[in-house]
Amino acid sequence: MASTGFETYGERRFLELETEGVRPNEPRLAEKFFSSRERESGVPRTFGEDAAAEGVSFASKLASERIDFGNYEASRKAFAAGYGIRFGVELGVSNKLLEAVKQTIGFRHRIVHVSPTIAFLNQPESPPDDPVFSKRELAESTLSHFDRFIQALHQATLQLDRRD
Repeated sequence: MASTGFETYGERRFLELETEGVRPNEPRLAEKFFSSRERESGVPRTFGEDAAAEGVSFASKLASERIDFGNYEASRKAFAAGYGIRFGVELGVSNKLLEAVKQTIGFRHRIVHVSPTIAFLNQPESPPDDPVFSKRELAESTLSHFDRFIQALHQATLQLDRRD
């Protein structure tokens, strides 16, 4: 549930910023979410034209078609490229918290794509990592980590420059 909340909040907030008057950096988004071959052949331009014809923004179309906000790295890349929010800098949270969020999203992937009954969540990494088991303490700390992360991300987005 926490991973789904991360995904849902990330995508909604990414799109919401534009409606609040914050312009995303479209060239930087194109650089990060289109291959060099696509960029050289003008795909981002036609992608933007298609978005306009559909009555949506470039960022909105990109978010729905190319950015997987359920993936930590894709979400990190989207906020950094689009709005200059680097998770490890502007959020003001520890690397330990960021790693916990990233790890939990990885656990979700294993649960969904391997088996919903997995209790030994980091089996492929253990050893050398200590084993992580699906227990109440993990659930409580996970909720706390995601809450702190989302609160920090929200605060960082409130600091962005709005259009006049």
